[in-house]
Amino acid sequence: MCSEDQDIERNEAYVEGHMSDAERHVFEERLGSDSALVDELHAYRVTRKALFDVFMEEHERTALKGNVVRLRTWHWAAAAAVVLLLSGGAWYLLQTKSSLPALAERYAVQESPLPVFMSGASKPQVVMDEAMQAYGMGDHITTIERLAQLPPTDTTLFFTGLAQAELGKDATFAFEAVAQRPNSPLRNKALYHMMLYAMRTNNAPMAQRIWNEQIAMKDHPYRDRLEAIAKGTGWRP
Repeated sequence: MCSEDQDIERNEAYVEGHMSDAERHVFEERLGSDSALVDELHAYRVTRKALFDVFMEEHERTALKGNVVRLRTWHWAAAAAVVLLLSGGAWYLLQTKSSLPALAERYAVQESPLPVFMSGASKPQVVMDEAMQAYGMGDHITTIERLAQLPPTDTTLFFTGLAQAELGKDATFAFEAVAQRPNSPLRNKALYHMMLYAMRTNNAPMAQRIWNEQIAMKDHPYRDRLEAIAKGTGWRP
């Protein structure tokens, strides 16, 4: 397999959450020091979203018939498109984007799905388990569809937001709904991912406002990343 295919498969594994904890740790360590890798990952996400948009209409038609189209069915199409981007001059355009999207890629967090307990579970738990299985496999469309069948708890909203963000959709509503629940154990993580979405879309005022709120939290789970983002942006409390 050529190195370009290997790079694409590596990026896909990271974006879709298929890396082991050890592999993800090594990859994220590289993101902290390898700006070329950050740009390459950003290019993969841009291409992935573009392809998703092309196929979304067809997916919606087949979904009405009860058939869920998995994003991995067009893996090699994505690979070809990324290669085309890199060889056709679009690579330069991607590199000239604001540093905020690159920083968002560098300090992104791949959240792990909840444990799955299918045996003897009640129907709502089975639906939740199906959603977590889909999320773990990178099937974010199915994740959203299953979670929509459940009450809007902080957990279902949080993973809905994660899946929407992976699909390039606006996840602000879902994350903000969690952030408005002060006692939720997922509140700080929801704020972090909402900030990342604002960074990816170059919404600097919103991103900095959310960053200011988080940096004041001494027990924030991603405080080291918040401090690193401050070095890259010059943000101050």
